[in-house]
Amino acid sequence: MSAKDLLFSAKGRIGRKDFWIVSLLLGLASIPVRLLGVFGDLLVLIFLFPHVCLFAKRCHDLGKSGWLAAWLYVPPGLFGLAVGLFGNPDGEPPLAVAAVGAVVVIGAVVFYFRIGLAKGDPAPNAYGRSQLPGPRRGAKAAEGAG
Repeated sequence: MSAKDLLFSAKGRIGRKDFWIVSLLLGLASIPVRLLGVFGDLLVLIFLFPHVCLFAKRCHDLGKSGWLAAWLYVPPGLFGLAVGLFGNPDGEPPLAVAAVGAVVVIGAVVFYFRIGLAKGDPAPNAYGRSQLPGPRRGAKAAEGAG
């Protein structure tokens, strides 16, 4: 899979190892951008689309819809919006909003690791063939010949 397909297309499947490597690289690449202050906070959104595509491919590897990626990004985004709308003038969210936010963030992290660590579907599915290594083609033929 090319880097373009890996980062900018939600089609196909990706195994656990590749998911974690690319996810880590995206996270590390976003660190220097975040140091740019408010401008960096806007620029870090550039890393959002590739990560959504990566997560959708991981969902596909499990035989699930890539739209599950929305559960990872929409609730925390709505929480951020709620803090902006209902937060106190000093930037502190009300206790109820903070509590809901903590549950949302913890839920997103658990969901991320659950999808990221789950073993992929070994059989081909609607999203493509398996990323898991299968038996070597010549191994059975060599056994039967002897």
